[in-house]
Amino acid sequence: MVTKLFPVTATLLLLCVPVVAQSPLSAAPLDAAAAQEAAGERSPVVAGLLQAALPPLPLGYAYVGDLGRGLLPTGLMVGGATLLLVGAVDIVDWTEEDKSAVPIYLGLGALIGGYVFGIVDVIGAAKDRNARARAAPGPVRLLPTARGLEVVARVSTR
Repeated sequence: MVTKLFPVTATLLLLCVPVVAQSPLSAAPLDAAAAQEAAGERSPVVAGLLQAALPPLPLGYAYVGDLGRGLLPTGLMVGGATLLLVGAVDIVDWTEEDKSAVPIYLGLGALIGGYVFGIVDVIGAAKDRNARARAAPGPVRLLPTARGLEVVARVSTR
């Protein structure tokens, strides 16, 4: 039964999906100002996902364009990992007695804290960048219109 329905379902999907996707009813009207604002902005979700993907590397901060701000969470994570490894090696070394697990706990706290702080902070950095981009647009902007691209220049009278 399932093998008989698969070709029918696949055929219907192949025929219907492109038509619905290209339908003029599904397309939103072109808003030139919104398109221009979106061009210089960075998505906070993409920045957070980039930062979460490879935590020691400040990829989210590089995407936002604020790489210097990403040095603090990167330093926290590298320092925490170092403390964690030093504490683990110290505990595994059985030549001495009275081992303390404090470096392990401090390292784990710094590692997890740097990871969470990096994700939250890069989302804030993306929102800050977007607010600055909306507040002060450049003197010359390209606006997409129905006829193509138009150049709009802003002239200050100060």
